[in-house]
Amino acid sequence: MRESPTLKQLNEAFGAEGAVVFREGRNGLPKVDLTSPGGWGAEVYLFGATVTAWATPRGENLLFLGKKAAFDGATPIIGGIPVIFPQFMNMGPCEFHGFARRLTWDVAAAARESNGDARVTLSLQDNEATRSVWPFAFRLQCEVRLGGALRCALRVANCGDAPFSFQTALHSYFAVGDVRRTTVEGLQGLEYWLNRQRDVRARQTDSSVEFREFTSRTYFDAPGPIILTDRASGREMRVSRENLPDVVVWTPWSAQTNFFSLMAEDEYQCVVAVEPGAIRNPILLKPGEEWEGGQTLAMAFV
Repeated sequence: MRESPTLKQLNEAFGAEGAVVFREGRNGLPKVDLTSPGGWGAEVYLFGATVTAWATPRGENLLFLGKKAAFDGATPIIGGIPVIFPQFMNMGPCEFHGFARRLTWDVAAAARESNGDARVTLSLQDNEATRSVWPFAFRLQCEVRLGGALRCALRVANCGDAPFSFQTALHSYFAVGDVRRTTVEGLQGLEYWLNRQRDVRARQTDSSVEFREFTSRTYFDAPGPIILTDRASGREMRVSRENLPDVVVWTPWSAQTNFFSLMAEDEYQCVVAVEPGAIRNPILLKPGEEWEGGQTLAMAFV
């Protein structure tokens, strides 16, 4: 087994003072902290390539992170922006939402851009464990770029001699003041399925999605940006997408409907997930082909 680089080695190879710094995170897990000239911050764990914080210049994390998240190097981190790959939920041979979010990724690149943006690229390649459940050769990269906005880009390459298809999503958990005063817009007129009952189809007739109960839906072929308005906190999140046509909207609502045992009881009404993805129509890659998609998150006050 290849030895993982030390934090000192990572900082010497990829660090950029004041912009990209590798540090020890919770329970000793390695992470990278990104800082923009405007004072925005982001935190990315190498475990799962999971963005666990997107912080305003005042230090407020706009992403939800579960108080009881394990950070044990084995259990997917509940919160932030986990990477779903190569399958959504149980729609394939792998574990729920795939294996990418519970593996430790390598650092491929990092830099402070000429405009001051901080950037890190993490990479995951097939290994004996992944091939035992999904027998394909691949390279998956996640690039996180921080400026005034936060951009997460995914790149998938078929490195083998056989075609494969995959589903993917950026499972973005947003922290909200009160889910009952939160709405999601940009989905009117779209067909969706209920994620627990995918044979049940419906159509979004209202101009916005409101939350009065457990909600778990996948909307198909959203045409433009998605707007999450959190009136309790006075914030608006704009989710722009590239090559990720579907949008998952999820909130647990209460302990009675939650299936994440690691979430604390006082957190259920403080989180809404808006997850851009390629879900209904899996992406087919032939040998040597590559695919890229991503999201850009921007915050405004309302």
